[in-house]
Amino acid sequence: MTRSPAREYPTSRPGAPSFWQQLPTPALLITLGIVLRLIPYAANPSLAHDEATQALGILGQSYHELSESFASIEPAGIGFLYLQKAATHLLGPSEYALRLLPLLAAALAVPLYWLPARRITGQDARRPALWGLALMSLALPLISSAAEAGPAAIDVGLSLLVVHLALRVLDRTSWGGPGHGGGADALAIAGGFAIWCSPLCNCLLPAIVAVLLLTALRRGNARNTIIGAGVGCFWLLNFAAHHYLMALRAAVLDPASSGQLDSLPLFLPHFSYEHLTAMPHAAFAALRAITGGATFPWPVTVAGVLLAGALACLGLVHLWRANQRAFWLLLIAILAIVLVPCLTGAGGKEGHARMAAPLLALLIAAGLQFLGTLRSTRRLALIGGTLVLLPALAAAAITIVPRSHDEIRPLVAHIAAQKTNADVVYLLGDSAPAFRYYMMYRPAFSVRPLVIAVGPSDLDTKAYRAGRINEAAILRDITAPLREEMSTRHPPQVPKVWIVFAGTAHHDYAGQETKVVAGLDAMGKRRDEIHQVGTAAYLYELP
Repeated sequence: MTRSPAREYPTSRPGAPSFWQQLPTPALLITLGIVLRLIPYAANPSLAHDEATQALGILGQSYHELSESFASIEPAGIGFLYLQKAATHLLGPSEYALRLLPLLAAALAVPLYWLPARRITGQDARRPALWGLALMSLALPLISSAAEAGPAAIDVGLSLLVVHLALRVLDRTSWGGPGHGGGADALAIAGGFAIWCSPLCNCLLPAIVAVLLLTALRRGNARNTIIGAGVGCFWLLNFAAHHYLMALRAAVLDPASSGQLDSLPLFLPHFSYEHLTAMPHAAFAALRAITGGATFPWPVTVAGVLLAGALACLGLVHLWRANQRAFWLLLIAILAIVLVPCLTGAGGKEGHARMAAPLLALLIAAGLQFLGTLRSTRRLALIGGTLVLLPALAAAAITIVPRSHDEIRPLVAHIAAQKTNADVVYLLGDSAPAFRYYMMYRPAFSVRPLVIAVGPSDLDTKAYRAGRINEAAILRDITAPLREEMSTRHPPQVPKVWIVFAGTAHHDYAGQETKVVAGLDAMGKRRDEIHQVGTAAYLYELP
């Protein structure tokens, strides 16, 4: 009697997707990106120098005054400043309120990336888009922007929104008109909102208008040409209203501020050799933003940047063959974002690098798709995508709870907890804006010395290196208000002074701190001291 062979049961139905294919991978990656952005926000690091400078301007001025002195505080859109002002009115002047809007923008940027990624790679090519989404979710500079009370996260989110809407318009035959839903109206509104909330988008929007007009002219579609020109004119009017009218109002109310017109980002080229050398640095910073940032040693960072750059170049080749509209849009947009601050000498190069990082991730996804279409390079695509993703994953894991460069809040709390107030608090380095913010707007950290003196700040770093700022002059500045105050007291008292340093983690103030403290040790008695990340404070009695 023969035994029948064992019956084999298939693990899945023929043609049915596997378990891994059924998982909602985009939703998981989007959730991961949002959670990673919530972690630094919940950690609540101290306000850094730039954050505190902007917070003092927002909290200390009314809505009308914000529009008048727009060019005198941190470079941010007037719409962003108004939204920040509204958040502090509703939630109070805390760090959480100041960082709420950047958190929302950073979290929304993750799902916003998925929309243009699927449009570029196609509905049938899901894996390359997932690699790009993973890079976007794990990009450390984009994660840290969620805990920065500045416009960096707004810049990234609005740039992705405008690029997605522009790609959607370019993929359609008709861009608008009666009975047509071309999406040009949504693109125009989003771009106008970006002008008011993100001045860095001013270099991206002209690139989009140029691609719209070139595409319409190439197709010979007069209606689309008029619509593209109308979008450009609408954005130009918003640009003029935002920059020129605000500066003119400030000049009328304060004639001394008429020079603010020269400080507006008009993007007129002032080309020089320094700007030429700044171009590769700007491109390097943009690629480094999606490959782990500055977390790893220099050779690892350079290798990751070169690999990401190679994949981005392959992505351009793929888009040239498959989708020339997306090719021209991303190429001109990235060139505008990276090169404009180099050509004009305008600030915000780090902000421009963050804006270009998601667009470069789109090109990397297209490059992986290009390698995946060839049978001989499919394994190479997997290896390349993994090597680019691993540094970003490791950097996000290492710095899961990033801290501010200058943790000054514990110093202010320690000084405020002292039973006897000091006579003078002398602020050195980058400590002045953050110290004033916590002293003025956070009652729990209220410090009431007789005199608050401000010494050299980060603007004097070059002068300090050149020797134009010496420790003897700093010591004279410290003791001068003490002598003036002590001369009026009866009976005479020994003055007490707190010396607060900040910026020692990323400037040359560490050497300055050592020399100043050594000079004070020779002049008086050190009674107390406290050290935090990038900051330090010393209490002295100076007879």
